[in-house]
Amino acid sequence: MLTIYGHPISSYTWKVLAALYENDTPFEFVTLDQNTYPDFLAKWPLGTFPVLLDSDRQRMITETSVIIEYLDHVLSGPHALRAQGFRHRTRSAPLGSFVRYDRHDDDQGGHG
Repeated sequence: MLTIYGHPISSYTWKVLAALYENDTPFEFVTLDQNTYPDFLAKWPLGTFPVLLDSDRQRMITETSVIIEYLDHVLSGPHALRAQGFRHRTRSAPLGSFVRYDRHDDDQGGHG
């Protein structure tokens, strides 16, 4: 059984969820909030998320990209989650790691 610990507004959690949904992989989702976070910290003291627990294989996988690689390698489904081969991965890596950051500058009164 796969369990994902994350938060619904986390873009890193979204990436893992997209990978799971892409291959119709069954999983349980635990939303981290004030009620579930203490139990999560007992499992993963760093407190970063998302985290994948694979109870069938007794594995805990952390970091979004590593979770996706694990899903692709260990639980491969009908759709590849990563480009195959070094040349293809180096071409697609920048797209997978792009995150848009908007900076709010209070002194400017708008977005910078």
